[in-house]
This record gives sequence, structure tokens and C-alpha cells, in this order.
Amino acid sequence: MAGRNFHAAVHGLQFVTGIENQARLDAAKAGGGEWFCGHFIAHPPAAAGVRDANRAVLLKLLALVVQDADSAAIEQVFKREPGLSFNLFRLVNSVSMGLGTKVSTFNQAIMVLGRRQMQRWIQLMLYTSNQTQGDAPNPLMQLAAMRAKLMECLALAVGWDAAMQERAFMAGIFSLLDSLLGMPMAEIVRIIPLPDDVQSALLGHEGALSELLAWVEGVQAGDSDIALPSFIGLDALKLAECQLAALRWAAGVGQEMNQA
Repeated sequence: MAGRNFHAAVHGLQFVTGIENQARLDAAKAGGGEWFCGHFIAHPPAAAGVRDANRAVLLKLLALVVQDADSAAIEQVFKREPGLSFNLFRLVNSVSMGLGTKVSTFNQAIMVLGRRQMQRWIQLMLYTSNQTQGDAPNPLMQLAAMRAKLMECLALAVGWDAAMQERAFMAGIFSLLDSLLGMPMAEIVRIIPLPDDVQSALLGHEGALSELLAWVEGVQAGDSDIALPSFIGLDALKLAECQLAALRWAAGVGQEMNQA
């Protein structure tokens, strides 16, 4: 599917493709661009992949959640990290959570948020851990969020079950961690225990999830000639609907994360 067809459908957002270097990104931002795609966004210079203490804590926390660790172990991590705790309580007490009473303990917060939502929140926090409130959204976070949601949407559209849809989201959100952290993907999958098919997709091995991720990466890179995996079987309209839904979701997430 041609990238330009998708971009034309995105009303109200300045979506800029072909970002190949910092100068092009700066020019796109100066011209009013809000969302960016290109090799430079997905593969920033090594200096941009900072391995800081905050991200190390998030990786530890994510590993606990993925392994379905006891809530007490997760709680201990939050108790040692005031900034992370603040964001957790702000998230669960936000209006969007629709709660009638205020959450005031770590155990309550963990229970209210739930493991699935906590995992997604931590995954996104990895991309914003160096930002301060009011900063422009990290283009890499925007790209990862859109990629993950598009993977999930396509998995739903082709009839994969809920567990497979979640793994599709996971593959998408983790697929840019090597660029973010400045680490080889093989090292990352050793740190975080992931399902076998997610690991295979991230490492470029065979499998349906790997094929889907490769196609989504190609579409985001602007490759209009990339072949659609044979098992997808969706028409151009449905594919465009999934892309637009993913962009809208990622835009909303970007605004929420920027306020966290």
C-alpha cells in the first residue's frame, strides 16, 4: 500500500516521511511536522540510545510483570523509585480510569491498573524516561506506539486470538528497543523473558509474527512495494483503517505520556 495514500487520510496531523538525518528532522519540525517516519527515526545515532538508570529500573520492572511476579516484588521496585511511583498514582487516579474512590496504596494501584495495562504503560515509559513534562513527544516513542497498535489491529483483523494479539503488540513495541537503548536485540531478549514467537520476530527469524512485523516495518519506512504476507488477506481499505486507527491511538498515548 502506498504510504502517500495513508498520509492523505490522516486529517489534522502533519505526518512527515523520509526523515534520513537530523537536518531533515529539524526542518520537518520547523515546518510544522508532528509525526515522523524514516530511517533516522527508527535507527538514530548511537549517542541517542542512552542506557540510563531510569531505564534499567523500567527493564527490571517489566521483566517482573512479564514473568507474572508476585505483587509484593513489583511494589518494592515502585517504593524505591519516587518519580515512577508518582506517575503510577497519577495514572490510576486520572479521570480516564473512571474510579469512584482515590487509590492511595501501591497494592491498590497495581490491582487497579492490572498486569496487562501495567505492562503496556512500562513499555511506553521506556521511550519517555528521559523526558520532562512539556517536552515534545519522542519520535521513536510515536513510531513504536503506532507500530505496536498496528500489529495488534492487524492480528485482530486476521482472526488471531487475544493472546496472539497481545504478542503482536509486544513485538511491535519492543522492535525499536535496540535503537532506544543502544543495545543489540539479542542482548535485550536475554534481559526480558518473552514468548518464543515474539523473540523470533524481534530477531528476524521465521514465523507469522516475524512476517507481520517485517511488513509493518516496511510500510512505516515508506516501502510501497513490500509484499503483504499471504496469511493477512485484507483489502486496501481495511489495511488503511488499521493504519489510521493505530495513528489515532498512538497520538492519544503520546499526549497522555507527555503529561505523565
